[in-house]
Amino acid sequence: VIDQNLKKKLEKISSEISYHNDLYYNKDNPGIADADYDRLVSEFKELLKNNPGIIIKNNPLNIIGGVASELFTKFNHPTPMLSLDNAMNVNDLVNFEKKINNFLKDYDDQIEYSIEPKIDGLSINLIYIKGKLNIGATRGNGQIGEVITSNVLTIKDIPKKLKTKSPPDKIEIRGEVFIAKSDFQELNNTNSGQFANPRNAAAGSLRQLDSSITAKRPLKFISHGFGNLESSTNKTYYSQMKEFKKWGIPISPYLKTCSSIKSLEEFYNDINKERSNIPYDIDGLVYKINDLNLQRRLGSAGKAPRWAIAHKFESESAETILEKIDVQIGRTGSVTPVARLRPLNIGGVLVSNATLHNFDEIEKKDIREGDRVIVERAGDVIPHIIEVIKSKNKKRSNSYKAPKKCPICGSKIVVDDEEVVIRCSGTYKCEAQIVGRLKHYVSRNALDIEGLGDKQINLFFRKGFIKKYSDIYLLKDKSREIANLEGW
Repeated sequence: VIDQNLKKKLEKISSEISYHNDLYYNKDNPGIADADYDRLVSEFKELLKNNPGIIIKNNPLNIIGGVASELFTKFNHPTPMLSLDNAMNVNDLVNFEKKINNFLKDYDDQIEYSIEPKIDGLSINLIYIKGKLNIGATRGNGQIGEVITSNVLTIKDIPKKLKTKSPPDKIEIRGEVFIAKSDFQELNNTNSGQFANPRNAAAGSLRQLDSSITAKRPLKFISHGFGNLESSTNKTYYSQMKEFKKWGIPISPYLKTCSSIKSLEEFYNDINKERSNIPYDIDGLVYKINDLNLQRRLGSAGKAPRWAIAHKFESESAETILEKIDVQIGRTGSVTPVARLRPLNIGGVLVSNATLHNFDEIEKKDIREGDRVIVERAGDVIPHIIEVIKSKNKKRSNSYKAPKKCPICGSKIVVDDEEVVIRCSGTYKCEAQIVGRLKHYVSRNALDIEGLGDKQINLFFRKGFIKKYSDIYLLKDKSREIANLEGW
């Protein structure tokens, strides 16, 4: 007999994972920290494993990445671009190696691993025909991506022709497009801080319909693998990557090999200490079986290869007091709770706000105003509360309740049991939604109007210069008033 309450819980978690997958892969705007996402997926996996009789329709664990946009030509990858399973600790690595040894029972030699940092960027597939770049495509859902060749051709790191006299007839070279930390700061300074983090900036820049915009962005590329590999004589991943370097393909300067879990752990700790000095964002290390023949024997299970795993970094955290819970209204009316914190320093960054994701999260963690909490920050993702320290909260306030009316326009808040979010029903009168839609209209995912970012939209809306989309095209009529504003 299937427990219907448990099935409903699984369906809700499934919906939440799909929601965050859409934000990350399709909208280039993650709304949850990697660590929180990984915990959500782990809980989902464990519940499914212990309840095999429950079938979840459109299980997000069976879907790789995002969906190809209708704005780009779709591309079928000759070899699927798989995702990686995650290791959160050394025990996960030990179990990873045990599974490999069980699968390769007749293999007696010491297993060798390759190691390289996991760059936080956008994965692409480069198809070279007889040494010439023929197609560049996004990963998409792993099977079908988007053709972005004209944009890829603007990236200086990617050679249009391989530096070899005897190139393979056809080869798929995979890698990560990213923006270095220093370049990101400069880019944001000239774009009114419109990008949330380097990954968002890289993804938005690469998926432009106008390649001249992509050409202006400081995109970089580092290869981290390959798909179809015809006529190669290399027997290891390491030697193949070194050959790529000779061909003019950038590879990780940190690429190395080792032969034990202990060595993997030591390198992980060394890189973690040096992480802030690495010029681009990384969120872990990737370990692969170095022997290409063993990779082929191991194959894949579901959407991930058996021969590779990502060892994720732990997030930085600190303790503070949650002073107040506010709500923010998005452009679609979504009501999101936000924690206002007593300012604290996490990893050299002053933090005063943290996302609470949704109201179910507040109830599940029993988060209340005045609580002493532990706040976690991973990379440039919005900080979030991971734990309430109940032992230090002797006199607690009442449980927080979601508002019944929108704090901006007073409209009724609508609750949909099928969705993770609740919404303000005042679509056309809620100023927060109107401003949100205006911001989206000029954003990089829409018209991408440079110099007109969130800061300017907020100011122009307050001044009455912009109230609807058509007002944007009449701003020239307000040039005198704008010129007299402070900072212009």
